[in-house]
Amino acid sequence: MRNKILIVVCAICLEYPMSYGQSSLTVSTPTIFSKVSVPNNWSPNTAVNRINQFKGNAIGTGIILNYSFRPPIIFKNKYKNVELSIGLGYFSQRFNIIRYFNYNSPIYIVYSTNHYSYESWQVSVGLNYNYPIGKKYFLSCGATYTYLQSFQQDYTPNSGDPTQINRNNIDFGKMILLSLGVKRKIQEKIAIGFNLLIPHLSWRNDEIFKDDPSKFFHPSFSLGGSINVSYLLKKNISTTNK
Repeated sequence: MRNKILIVVCAICLEYPMSYGQSSLTVSTPTIFSKVSVPNNWSPNTAVNRINQFKGNAIGTGIILNYSFRPPIIFKNKYKNVELSIGLGYFSQRFNIIRYFNYNSPIYIVYSTNHYSYESWQVSVGLNYNYPIGKKYFLSCGATYTYLQSFQQDYTPNSGDPTQINRNNIDFGKMILLSLGVKRKIQEKIAIGFNLLIPHLSWRNDEIFKDDPSKFFHPSFSLGGSINVSYLLKKNISTTNK
């Protein structure tokens, strides 16, 4: 994860003086709702009234700082409304679903939880298109790939025992986000906007639930949105005048 962060930081430092046209810093707060189903790995197959799949929902929330720019080596004088973006941030993925799990207890009994969560760092790279509508409004669309590295996992048992907090570094998940939205300039260098998010999500199985950690699972449905606040940086005049 540290290597990915260093790559993003180095890319920002290198691209800023060479960026073509307007660049910007944007703080985004995405929220994604999903429907999920997970296997019952604990009940014997011969159990009476056995439930094969547990169903519930998942909510992901986060905050990320994105740097958007137009590298001249790619765009030059073409595609003036297209930008690349790279970002770093924090993401919390909570699952509201009943599951049995290996609670760290000296008493060997089966514990269950109806909610558990993963706290992660996120690194993203994306491509955005902004179409101006008048002087203050823009339509925007884009595609972003996000990598999630979990640094903390929380499991709250239904028994009333303390929440089990694990601090393992886990390659937790990946997100591909398609976005469509509108933004408005409220000052010369500040713009706010809202994006509708259509996600494709992949989460790693967790062995604490007797899942196979080498595999990923996906929600049956996901939809989200994000509020964005952008600060428009000064244009690179020397580059744009060429």
